[in-house]
Amino acid sequence: MSRETTQATKDLPPLDASNYSGSTFASQPTDDNNSQPPTDSTTRNLRLRHCPPYWHANRVRAKGRWLDREILEMVSTEFRDRSVEYYASPHKYALRIGATRVNGKPAPPGTIIRQGDLIENMRHRHEPPITSIPVKIVHRDEQNGFIVIDKPPSVPVHGVGRYYKHSLVEILKREHGIEKPYTVNRLDRLTSGCMFIGLNPVTARVLTEEISSGTMRKEYLARCLGRFPEEETTVDQPMLSVDRQMGLNAVHPQGKEAITVFKRLFYDEKTNTSVVHCRPLTGRTHQIRVHLQHIGYPIANDPIYADEKVWVGNMLIDRV
Repeated sequence: MSRETTQATKDLPPLDASNYSGSTFASQPTDDNNSQPPTDSTTRNLRLRHCPPYWHANRVRAKGRWLDREILEMVSTEFRDRSVEYYASPHKYALRIGATRVNGKPAPPGTIIRQGDLIENMRHRHEPPITSIPVKIVHRDEQNGFIVIDKPPSVPVHGVGRYYKHSLVEILKREHGIEKPYTVNRLDRLTSGCMFIGLNPVTARVLTEEISSGTMRKEYLARCLGRFPEEETTVDQPMLSVDRQMGLNAVHPQGKEAITVFKRLFYDEKTNTSVVHCRPLTGRTHQIRVHLQHIGYPIANDPIYADEKVWVGNMLIDRV
């Protein structure tokens, strides 16, 4: 796993309501599809890929857990990359000037989300940089309709949170000419490795079913802190999301079943780190990272699960 290469993006500078009506997003159509950002290409230096800022409309139908919730409470907890102040500042921010809308209309604080509502959240995106390592196609099977790609670390699979143009799906569209990539398996943003990409929905469904049924299995390598035991180690500990906004997960008795099998391949005395083969038998978010942290061998450069300030301090204790 690669070291995280970015820091949290700060909130945008104040938005001016007088500029809203003349901006490029004032007349965006309100449909269920995300608007396409400008086509200006990303730029690279020797180590990082950068993307110029752009306006982007994220449109989504109200999910079940959003129903009957007040708009400010919902957006500030569900759309985690912006603070409450961004949405609720009395004079300058999103709810006041209509950058966040419901059914095409401004949604001031106090608006209640109802079933069928279309939530539109217009953002001036400043995407964090990602690694300049290219996304490589390592196998192509046109006859059966899929490719295998090598995903670099730091690249998210889908456009979520602070990322869109720097997501794997958008890079495949833009740089490899794949009109609609269908992801089959998923890798965490910080994880590198091979992924199946369907070139049509039928193939993607077949491959997904093969992974779900155990016909294909996923295996990983991780470099973790400490001397990992020589014998094969199975961690059978349930996992729970303890903070959705921060994306924190932990072992918890009320969580869902999670099983991972580990085997040490190599120990380096100089760095006091072990290279470990990891085979997850279930597919929980951050499963390998959480299980390694739980047994005392966190991934060496994990910015979350190897950070003692997160796991020893009150932050996790208060949530669990």
